[in-house]
Amino acid sequence: MAMAGLSLGWYVLFAGQLGRQTPSSRWVAEVRAIKLARAESLAGQRKLVLVSGSNALFGLDSGRLERAWGLPVVNGAVNAGLLLPYVLESSKALIGPGDVVLMPLEYPMFGNAEALNSIVIDYVLARDPAYWSGLPWRERLRFLADVEPLRLWKGWRNPPDRSVGQGVYGGHHVDVRGDQTHSAAADRTDQERAELAATRPWRYGRDNPPDPTAWRRLVAYRNWLQQRGACLILLPPTLLFDVSYRTDPVEHRFYASLPVQARAQGLVYVGNPYDFMYPRDWYFNTDYHLTAEGRARHTGRVISLLGPDLGRWCGWQGTTARP
Repeated sequence: MAMAGLSLGWYVLFAGQLGRQTPSSRWVAEVRAIKLARAESLAGQRKLVLVSGSNALFGLDSGRLERAWGLPVVNGAVNAGLLLPYVLESSKALIGPGDVVLMPLEYPMFGNAEALNSIVIDYVLARDPAYWSGLPWRERLRFLADVEPLRLWKGWRNPPDRSVGQGVYGGHHVDVRGDQTHSAAADRTDQERAELAATRPWRYGRDNPPDPTAWRRLVAYRNWLQQRGACLILLPPTLLFDVSYRTDPVEHRFYASLPVQARAQGLVYVGNPYDFMYPRDWYFNTDYHLTAEGRARHTGRVISLLGPDLGRWCGWQGTTARP
């Protein structure tokens, strides 16, 4: 009886957070609003939509992609901390019939696809309670189980929800297409240089190998796109190179096998992860965030990789042809 009362009390505390906005979720909300506005401005037009975490926010020049492929671009990339299920589901609001979705997913998104973290819990509670309400009951229960008491306390305090006007992240540093701005090497502060210097090699092969659930979600997402005449192209994200990614057998197997695993699922995966691993001086403040100069070089490589006819990866006759 006591346990039932505690459970009911926890649910009441949780439910009271739905739609209660927090400062910590504000920057993501502002950035997503820019991207949604861009997609709405292109209603009825075929377009290219970038879907990933922040490696594409920092790493791809949407204007240059437009000129290369003749399609308007929405850079829908925000934050890998929102995790694969939410990144996929929330991107659907950006996508229309016949669109091309270019998806350079960060490597952790391929592993442990059912996990939650404080970032996605905070954002969904504060900014997208409809997403939580639409989940299967087991997934809703996971939010209830994983939310931290500190997050509930912060929400109940109801702090001011002021616009973000400083720092690296937020709508003040995103352009109309959804690309990060103010990210040139000369824009780096001592703090950002220190953050980059503190990065250490990942051990995705050992700690976060690809998860069958992630592949199932990606296949379902591809099928959803195809039902709307749209197309999915996966490619590697940019990542700061470390020699262990080649020399450690477990890590090498992770990167070398990922494209093979994707193609075995019937997904279109273009490129070799090692081709998009770059030296430290290409990066801004993390091992996934390129400087503006690095973005220019990386965008050129992506265009060269995919070629002038983007539609051929979708089985279409030309980028602008109807599927």
